[in-house]
Order: sequence, then structure tokens, then C-alpha cells
Amino acid sequence: VAADQAVSDTRLFIVCGTFVVVLLLVLGSLRILNRRAGALGYIVGTGILYGFVSTFAKILIARWQDGMLSWISFLPALLLLVAAVLGIWFVQDAHTSGPPDLVMAGLTVIDPIVGVLIGMLILGEAAHTQLWMVPLFLLSGALAVLGVVQISRHHPQNTSHHSL
Repeated sequence: VAADQAVSDTRLFIVCGTFVVVLLLVLGSLRILNRRAGALGYIVGTGILYGFVSTFAKILIARWQDGMLSWISFLPALLLLVAAVLGIWFVQDAHTSGPPDLVMAGLTVIDPIVGVLIGMLILGEAAHTQLWMVPLFLLSGALAVLGVVQISRHHPQNTSHHSL
């Protein structure tokens, strides 16, 4: 369904600008929620960051293959490093505040969803997708997210069953 397209300078700037806005929202949300964000907050933050890491890597590789590397390419390279370093920090916080299988489940779901959304909405990779497929995309993504939420709510390490 997806079709790779050359990543124009305009689309590159849109992805970079979107990242900056989303990064500020993630950092602001985690600061406001502080410890209440818990593992799930850091998992979502990490998944978002790693979704952008994948996208920036894809953009850089595509521009290199298309012979479009230029001085502008430093921006996604720099933002890739920022997202990767912050992602490492967030994933460590997620592991210290939640079970490892929840962290892995969350990242397995959120990272690709973010990458796919950027590809579809900004890079135009789903321009030829048939309309009947869109609800299937949405349903599968929603079910995956629901699964992670259920794991976070019902994981043995997250529920307190104290025996007296």
C-alpha cells in the first residue's frame, strides 16, 4: 500500500517542525504529570521519540539514495540524535517505574504507529491507499494500543494483592 516518494525539502522541514512541537508537548506533559505519568507516560514518550528516530533515519537514507543529501540534511540528523538520546533516557525511566514486558509491549506498538502516521500524513506514503482500508488501519492501531493499556492495568507487578 505504501509507496516511497522522494522527500522534498518542504516535507523534511514539516517533519522536523512537527518533531519539535511534539517533543515540547511530550516534555511538557511529563513535567506536568511528573510522577503520575508512571511507566506508561515514559513508554508513550519513548515510543513517540523512537517513531521519529525511525522516520529521520528513513528520510536521511532516502535522500542519500536519491542523491538529495545537502546542507539541509544536518537538521534531521541532529534531531535524530536528540530523539535517540532522550529516548534512551525515557526508556530507562520507563524500566525503573514499570515491568520490562510492559515497556517492550508499549514500544512495539507506539513506535511503529508514530512512524506510520508520519509516513502517511506528512510524507504522503499512503497517497494511493484505498478508502476502505483506512478504517482497518485505525482499528488495528486502536486494538494494539488497547492491548498495551490493558497490560499496564492488569500486569501482576502493577496490581497490589497484599495477603494478610
